[in-house]
Amino acid sequence: MHKHTSLFAALALSALSAAAADILSDGTTTVGAGVIVAPQYSGAKDYRVRPALFADYQANNGFFASTYRGLGYMGKVDALSYSASLSYDAGRYDKKENLFNGSDELKGMGRIKGAAIANLGGAYDLGLAKLDFTAHLALSNRDRGNTYEGGVTVPFSSNASDQIAFHGSATYGDRKNVQTWYGVTAAQSAASGYKAYTAKGGFESVAASVNWNHVIDAHWSVRTVAGVTHLVGDAADSPIVKKTTTPILLSTVNYTF
Repeated sequence: MHKHTSLFAALALSALSAAAADILSDGTTTVGAGVIVAPQYSGAKDYRVRPALFADYQANNGFFASTYRGLGYMGKVDALSYSASLSYDAGRYDKKENLFNGSDELKGMGRIKGAAIANLGGAYDLGLAKLDFTAHLALSNRDRGNTYEGGVTVPFSSNASDQIAFHGSATYGDRKNVQTWYGVTAAQSAASGYKAYTAKGGFESVAASVNWNHVIDAHWSVRTVAGVTHLVGDAADSPIVKKTTTPILLSTVNYTF
């Protein structure tokens, strides 16, 4: 078994078995709906406006089940918090497959298959800021490679009705990952018309966003995220990349019970 897989399996089994005894403990459920505006793929010049729908359950014992966080466990020891989860990434289509995935600009590049992803994360609260790190490790279709993300969150303002914070992050991809998403093989070049391009591992992108959570009452809230992502390194030099800097906007109305 791959060392990353065995590490995740040990952590996940330990965490989830601890939660299993009290899996039905009291918790909080949040459902939300809204809209997201984002590039059709990483590096695309055209944007896609699509619905943003999610459901998230957080048990008091640390177990969580979420459409965006996956299935896992989170805990905290003093200023240190940690989490382990399983999620799924749908990959990428080389044509406009549906409202959520694909672009005709990628015709001939072939399908990047979906994969089960192990997410291992930790964060440390410094008081004025919080540092975080997450490893995203492919458990299936592992030729896609892995990414590692580090970031910092700095609160601007926080009161009973509004919480506003800045988040900055950088993402590092291993050789397989950067080649999968930004490289162009000889076969892909012949089929797509893009020039052949071999990408090496390294930092793929940096991102910055402002996150605003507005609390209406005990149940209702509105969350808005406005940010920008900038591709760097071999990712930025890829022939499939039309724009290296792209904005992202997400806004949802949420109900918690």
